[in-house]
Amino acid sequence: MLNHKSAAEPRPRWGWLIPFVMLVLAAIACDGPYYAPPSVRRVASDPDQPGRIYALVYSGDDATSFSYGANVVYESDDQGQSWRPSTYEFAETIASDVALEMRGEALTIDYQTVWSFPRPMFRFFFLEDDESAPRFQLPFGEVSNVLQGDTLYIAMGTQGVLVGRLTAQPALVDWQITSAGIDVLNPLPLTITNPPDMLGIVALALLIPPFALLHAFLLYCLWVYLLPHPRACRYALLTTLALVGVAIVGVIIWLTDVRTDYYPMVAAVTAVVVITCVTLTLRFADAAPDAPRRGRLVLAAALLSLIVPAGVAAIWTGWWLVYLLVFGYGAFRWAYFRALRPLEDASQRWLADRLALQTTLIGGLTAVISVVGLSYLQSFIVRGALGYGLADVAQIMTVIVALAVSIVVVNRYAQARLRYWAKSRRDEAEHQPATAQRFRIVTLAWLVVSAIAAVGTFAAQAAAYGWFTTLLE
Repeated sequence: MLNHKSAAEPRPRWGWLIPFVMLVLAAIACDGPYYAPPSVRRVASDPDQPGRIYALVYSGDDATSFSYGANVVYESDDQGQSWRPSTYEFAETIASDVALEMRGEALTIDYQTVWSFPRPMFRFFFLEDDESAPRFQLPFGEVSNVLQGDTLYIAMGTQGVLVGRLTAQPALVDWQITSAGIDVLNPLPLTITNPPDMLGIVALALLIPPFALLHAFLLYCLWVYLLPHPRACRYALLTTLALVGVAIVGVIIWLTDVRTDYYPMVAAVTAVVVITCVTLTLRFADAAPDAPRRGRLVLAAALLSLIVPAGVAAIWTGWWLVYLLVFGYGAFRWAYFRALRPLEDASQRWLADRLALQTTLIGGLTAVISVVGLSYLQSFIVRGALGYGLADVAQIMTVIVALAVSIVVVNRYAQARLRYWAKSRRDEAEHQPATAQRFRIVTLAWLVVSAIAAVGTFAAQAAAYGWFTTLLE
């Protein structure tokens, strides 16, 4: 008679791992396989037919292409301007006429850069490549190329074929990237020519942040020493409007010209702005009877003209500094003008403006140093003593303490300068407590409004960037 095992037989010890392993395998199976995007891998020329070029395109559009390769050949009879399918067969060996290597986005010969892929800032603004389905891949290492006459043809991965002339320096000149007719490629566009999209980009570029208004205010503050108030305001607005037209032209050129990128265009527009403002300032000074010295006017006009372009060049990270300078100068200018009434002549108004500039720099520098210094201090002390749970609270307290320090420093400096001013004018009246209170309120409002404006600008630019990345999809 057979012995039966007990009904309460124990289960295997690691049996619970079976469903977990099956779940992991199912998750892995759900991930789609990665296919390399179609790209030009090799180029060749026809020695018997000038202008005829062949391009070998690796196409990764089906399940077998990743393992075995699916190659499609195209040919061109017009030096790469247009392409069509071809039955040409490439040789097994890879031969290149020039020892070119791709290092990052730069083509090099003996580690010397001869060409780099254009429009890095344009791609930063408008293109966001999907890592799971990349559209932008350049070759790496040795790059296939062929020289026919004085024209060099270079395989440029997902972007097509690079055509240009190689000079003796060496440098690649008169270049263009061609892919018309290679229908398996999906290259990233490097220009935007759709009028509605261009109009939206121009509008966002001019309104976020409102650099035109800031520039007009700065010009007015300078030209009010050379012109009556209404004319100074009118000329500042009209000049800024004309410079906005120059900026619009610059934006359009940047969007439509593949050889022009962001920073060269910003530099060109900035040069126009500075030259225009300095020229007009000197012209107004010639007609002003008691104008300041020309050297000071040129320096002031040039510096004021550089503030807003500096924020444009810094893209997102620099606008907090622009707001800090412009808002601080405007706020303290108003406070000093109220505290020092009556201002009898232009020299006294200039002294009030100078005090506003000095107070802005001192208050801004104090705020920055306080925030940075206290942040480092709380990162070493608070996190070590109280842990990460109170890190956010400590950061908020850091900002509050920095604001308090800035308010105290600005108020002490302003009161000292006002007392010196009163003595220089032999004014026996002491400052009223309302004056000190006014500077405390102005300092607090300046820092808070600057922070809100910087955060709001950053949020608006981030929203605009999200729209930008959909334009070329």
